[in-house]
Amino acid sequence: MLLHAMESMRFLDGAEAVEAERFTAEAVTVARRSPCEKSKRGVIIVSDSEVIGRGYNKPPADVPCVEEFCGLICRKYCVHAETNAVMDALRGGHELKGSRGYHIKVKGGAVRDSDDLSCVPCAALVLESGMGEFVLKHPRGFAVYGAREFYELSLDAFIRQKSSNGK
Repeated sequence: MLLHAMESMRFLDGAEAVEAERFTAEAVTVARRSPCEKSKRGVIIVSDSEVIGRGYNKPPADVPCVEEFCGLICRKYCVHAETNAVMDALRGGHELKGSRGYHIKVKGGAVRDSDDLSCVPCAALVLESGMGEFVLKHPRGFAVYGAREFYELSLDAFIRQKSSNGK
């Protein structure tokens, strides 16, 4: 049984799109710090137009990135950008309630669309942390999702993916 997410996702325009460009550019800078060779990810968390958290995907603490295993175990091996950004905000004493996250993917050195809604643990973290919205770069622009919608769509995508793989 698939969940049916709310139909509130919208594309940013005007001043919000300009702001998304600015924060996404910062997320790209953060993503490029990632040691991941498979796909570098960056997340910026913003509250009242102020960046309160930054994160990129990387192994935990002082654990080295093992390139030969990266493609096989990266999703389980690394701390995701969303988690690192939330932890950064919390370490800085910031409240995440109502904040907005901006996510970007850098692969092969190029910024890529990041409209993949399949990481349920990250979507659950966005919802549980109290963030209000999450922004992904789509081919048509910047899409903003309510936190619950982001979670439900991610869960739906994961279930469809597992169903189509026969797992």
